[in-house]
Amino acid sequence: ELPLRLPCGTPLDLPWNLINMNRGRMWIDTPELLERSTRTNLNGVTVGTLEPVDFVTHLAVHAALSGGDRLMWLKDVERAAVVLDPSWESVVERARRWGVGAGVGLILARTRDVLGAPIPADVPARLLTARSARLVRLTERASPWEQSVGRLTAASHVVSRAISHG
Repeated sequence: ELPLRLPCGTPLDLPWNLINMNRGRMWIDTPELLERSTRTNLNGVTVGTLEPVDFVTHLAVHAALSGGDRLMWLKDVERAAVVLDPSWESVVERARRWGVGAGVGLILARTRDVLGAPIPADVPARLLTARSARLVRLTERASPWEQSVGRLTAASHVVSRAISHG
């Protein structure tokens, strides 16, 4: 990752990969993502962006790997779900293929429950394995994710990261 500072002082990180950490059993093919990418106009500037399914799935993976405990990450997923309206069947397929189904399912469930995002109820359930769902429920009884914000050692934070590595 190359950390930069823009002219007005805004920090900008340019990663070599979309997930810049130990990927465990994840398999996210960056060239494949770039092949499917699209161009969009942001206030008169044309920029590259991931296609809707990759975009929503990547946001959810990133949120889960970061602990899944910040409202701003859930809001990013909610806005992407509303604005991009991805194929949820494709989100399920892609998250499974990437080996990140449980983490994506966890974040989609939280986004749906907390912010009322238009995510079909069966989507998180299809992604969270029975074992992962049970682990999340038990952990959140003892350590609610809403109370773990910023605490890297909070059990719910650790579980979110762990199940996200496939």
